[in-house]
Amino acid sequence: MRIVSFNCEVTIDVGKHGHGRSVALQPGITYVMATAPYNALISDNPQLAGMIAGAGVWETRLKPFVAQADGRGETVLFYTGAGGLGDQVLAWPAARHLSLSGYKVSILADPGNDACWRNFSWIDKVLTLPAPFNVASQFDHHAIFEHVTNADSLSDQIHPTDCLLFRMGLTKVKIPPVLDLLQYQPSLKARSRRWSDRPYGLLHVSATNTLRSLTPSSVEALAADLVATAPQLDWIAVSDASNKAHEAVKLPSEFRKMQAASFEELVSACCGAAVGVGPDSLLMHLFGTFGRPFVAYFGPLPPNLRTRHYKSVRAVYSQGTCRFAP
Repeated sequence: MRIVSFNCEVTIDVGKHGHGRSVALQPGITYVMATAPYNALISDNPQLAGMIAGAGVWETRLKPFVAQADGRGETVLFYTGAGGLGDQVLAWPAARHLSLSGYKVSILADPGNDACWRNFSWIDKVLTLPAPFNVASQFDHHAIFEHVTNADSLSDQIHPTDCLLFRMGLTKVKIPPVLDLLQYQPSLKARSRRWSDRPYGLLHVSATNTLRSLTPSSVEALAADLVATAPQLDWIAVSDASNKAHEAVKLPSEFRKMQAASFEELVSACCGAAVGVGPDSLLMHLFGTFGRPFVAYFGPLPPNLRTRHYKSVRAVYSQGTCRFAP
C-alpha cells in the first residue's frame, strides 16, 4: 500500500465494477492508496510526478498483526485488495472471525468493493480508498493484505480464506461454522425485489476472467440443456459486463437477462434461487456462502482450491480438458 501527499489539488478517477467516480485529493493531506492504482495513476499521468510532495510504503509503518483469541474490544482495520467482488466474499469469514473473537472490525476497501461490506451489523466502519492517512492510522491493529492467492498459479496454493487467516496467525479456524454466523442483512428494498413468480435458476454466463468462462457457443449449448433438463424453472442469465466476449451469446427464448442489480440485490437473488450454474466466480461464492445449491464448472484451477468450505457447491472439473491445468 502507498501513502502519498500532493502539493496541489489533484483529481483522480477511481472505482471498480462500474462504480467509477472522481475524487479530489487536497494538498497537504496524506492519503493511503492501493499500490496498483497508484502505479497506474503515475504511469498514465506523468505530470503528477512533479506534484507529489512525498510518498512512501504504508506497511513499513504498521506493526505486524497476530490475532488473539480475545480481541478485548480492540479496533482492527481489515483490507483485502485481491481480485473483485468474489474475493471480498471469500474474505467475509476471516473478518467475521475477528469480530467473533472480540475485535471491533472496520473495513478498508477499494471503490466498488465497499458495497460488499455495508450490510453487516458487526462491522463498525467502512472506509473507501483513497483514504486519509490520519483516519486509516487511528486503529489499534491493521490487517492489510494487498495480495492473497490471486497471483499464485501453483496447484499447492492455499485457499484464499485460509490464506487470510494464516497470515493473521490463525491456523485452526473452521470456516463452515463461521459462514453460518455472517448475518448478512440486505435492505428491505433488496429483499422486496421479486425475480420471478415461480421457482427460478441463475446461469452465470461469464466471469470477469475469460479463462474461467466457457466459450459463447458452449454457454449456448449449456443453456439449452438447462432448459431441457429443468423446464419447471424460470431461467435467468447473469453476465459480467466487463467480459465483452459474451455479449453476442444467443440464449434460448426461455431465458431472460437479469436487469441491473445492486450487490445486495444480487445476494438476495442468489439466496432465493432454486439452483445456480456457472464458473468459478462471484455467483459461486455467494451460493456457497449462503448454502444454496450451485453447479460450478472449473478450468485452470482444481475446484478444491476454491470450493472446499462450501457444502452446497458441486464442481465439474476435467483435468484432461486443459493441458495447462495443474
